[in-house]
Amino acid sequence: MPSFRIATFNVINGFGGHVSFPTVTQEPAVEAVLARVDADVVAIQEYKVNTDSDAAWARVAGNLGYTLQVGPLAGAALAHARAFLFKTATVSLIDEGLMLNAPLDKTFNLSPYYGEFSIGGSPFLVFNCHFTPSCCGLPNVGDSGDFQRGLEFQRFLEWGLSLKAVRGGSIPAFFVGDHNQTPDDGGAVDYSALPSPFHPVAGSSIQNMVFPVYHGNFPVDGYEREGLTVLQPFREGTADDTTWNHEVADLPELPDDVRIDYIAATSEVTFMGSEIYSRVDDVGGGLTKAGSAPASTASDNASDHLALFADVTIP
Repeated sequence: MPSFRIATFNVINGFGGHVSFPTVTQEPAVEAVLARVDADVVAIQEYKVNTDSDAAWARVAGNLGYTLQVGPLAGAALAHARAFLFKTATVSLIDEGLMLNAPLDKTFNLSPYYGEFSIGGSPFLVFNCHFTPSCCGLPNVGDSGDFQRGLEFQRFLEWGLSLKAVRGGSIPAFFVGDHNQTPDDGGAVDYSALPSPFHPVAGSSIQNMVFPVYHGNFPVDGYEREGLTVLQPFREGTADDTTWNHEVADLPELPDDVRIDYIAATSEVTFMGSEIYSRVDDVGGGLTKAGSAPASTASDNASDHLALFADVTIP
């Protein structure tokens, strides 16, 4: 029964030269965070697809002994892609691809990406999502945004569980990524019809909706309803469960206490421990980490999100 570490990390515009996160400081900071967390598989959101970014990610992967696998741009918003980093020496990639609906539509603002991996001869699936945000001047706020995320989540989970069944049913599966909503941001338990007004994300073409669309204590209740375990970790040595790095990115649409990044898994997975990595709280406790703590600015220079990681065992 192999044990390993899995992580998810939204690296803002990485590495696309964001005005607040220039590549010259962001690249070494991301590398330092990833080196410290030392996960076997990392799901990346906001991979910026361009020549300079590709080169920066290739340097990070090479320096840390990772293989980089990038998904294609897909969805209503073609801003950035989802990707995976996995340890070249111990993890192999069996299959990968976009999570598409049947019939194909543009429900997702940013199409999820999946990878099937093997470690120690044991296969497992990782589904990597980045749901529609409720900030940054987009019209998808309130019920409209809740509904969009609820529909994206519903199709993400249904599609993933369907692929798991195709792979034999007993294969362990992880559902990870930036869900862009905190459980405290309630909303309706179910949507029995489109909210009014409804402002789909530009470019969306939502088809074949089946009501009700579940929302509730998003996304925890939705995962638990299907028998998955959802991790609810904290920053090292604290009772702070926020993954939004509000210390460096203060958006008026978002409160400071936001947990929007998640790791959930099917019943075949045994969780041994989990943590949100924040450099300011890295004082030698919590889960075992690699090397020494990086520069005090590492998390703040890396992203407006914090990396979330877990130690797991699979059959």
